[in-house]
Amino acid sequence: VDSYAASGLPAGLSVNPATGEISGTPTMAGTYAITLETTNVAGSRTATLTLSVLSPFAAWSELHGVLSADSDTDGDARSALMEYAMGSNPAVVDAEPPARVAMVDTGAIRKLEIEFVIPTERPGVRYGVEVSADLISWQQGHAYGTGVINGPGLPTTQQDYTALPDNGGTRVKVRTALPEDGASSRTFLRLRVELAAE
Repeated sequence: VDSYAASGLPAGLSVNPATGEISGTPTMAGTYAITLETTNVAGSRTATLTLSVLSPFAAWSELHGVLSADSDTDGDARSALMEYAMGSNPAVVDAEPPARVAMVDTGAIRKLEIEFVIPTERPGVRYGVEVSADLISWQQGHAYGTGVINGPGLPTTQQDYTALPDNGGTRVKVRTALPEDGASSRTFLRLRVELAAE
């Protein structure tokens, strides 16, 4: 064989014309019909290869035998999507919550604070802090993930966004923007995770 070619490759993959090796990392999930061609002095031949590229969450789900994003294989009240987003194993009961919420004193003012760690290698996940006064209506606060922009007027303030050593992820701390007076109002914080649109 004198040369190799491939057409219809997903973005992120390429073919080496001398060896025929297809390499790279696909950037979009989907099913691709790839036309492979080899050429030598006698002519050329083509064949079609069907390549299925899974999203990172779908590949993780397949690896761990997860049936849906909402399933809870280990019965720890944490969905498979939350297990994926927080870097935990869906077959092992988690003793620690995915996020810690506490009342913090900032001088004479008390505010509610949520802290969590975004693990490395979790593409396609959006992490959002939400605020509620009644556990029914939730307002979007700070959010994190690819393409997320936090604009002005959010009901939260970011306190910390620090890369942890040894590729341990990123620690995030977010507080309510308004102080807690404890008597007339109550505020709740939660962490919501969702898959970004592909």
